Amino acid sequence: MNNLWKTTKYLLGSLVGMIIIGSVSILANAIFADIILYFNQKNGMMMGEQTFGNLEGTAAVFVVIVGIIFFYIQFKVLLANGVSRKTFFWANLPIFAVISAIFALFITLVTILHRFFIPMITVSQKIYTGTNLFDSTIIQFAAYFFCGVLGWLIFLAYYRSNAAMRWVITLAPFGLVGLLFVLDSAVGGKISLAIGEFLSAVMGFAGSVPNPYIGVLSLLVLAAGINWVNYLLIRRAPLKG
Repeated sequence: MNNLWKTTKYLLGSLVGMIIIGSVSILANAIFADIILYFNQKNGMMMGEQTFGNLEGTAAVFVVIVGIIFFYIQFKVLLANGVSRKTFFWANLPIFAVISAIFALFITLVTILHRFFIPMITVSQKIYTGTNLFDSTIIQFAAYFFCGVLGWLIFLAYYRSNAAMRWVITLAPFGLVGLLFVLDSAVGGKISLAIGEFLSAVMGFAGSVPNPYIGVLSLLVLAAGINWVNYLLIRRAPLKG
């Protein structure tokens, strides 16, 4: 347990720079969007309540990138210093939770401050109508945590594969999407309709009023499933290079 705590603290310390870069990127996107809004207003365009999707989109992409590259940066260093693969795996889970919470809270803070001069809501509030900023923060946390472990899965899949398998992993999604389109066309759109209904249900849109916490639960359950696969991949991951 002591070794796990030390590893977690080390990883958190190593992550500070990336968190700062991510936060600055989010803030820069907000400023850029404000500049566009300013010129739109100057040209006579009406401004109501704004939704800055690029803020949450930036955070989601950044967390995926952290999941992809953070493993590689720290894996060799920690294993060389006697940290087991199991300890490394469990130490990384709080890392994704911390960075997800920081970005969710940071975007919520930007949204609150932004309302003093331009009304603004988050994408989460736009999608789940009737939700408040607390709900939005929880939704964002779950979404970013999912993105982080997904990025980790992507890297582990490539890391454990040879050159031929990496090509298969890269091209397989495109082939599956193409096949899905063909099959969907053959059955008159029933497949896409079924997928849409399923996603609507698991993300909380099945009722007359969207329920964000169904979506939060679904994202966390899916993240847990991905983490199980990540554990299987990492426990025998070779030390390369």
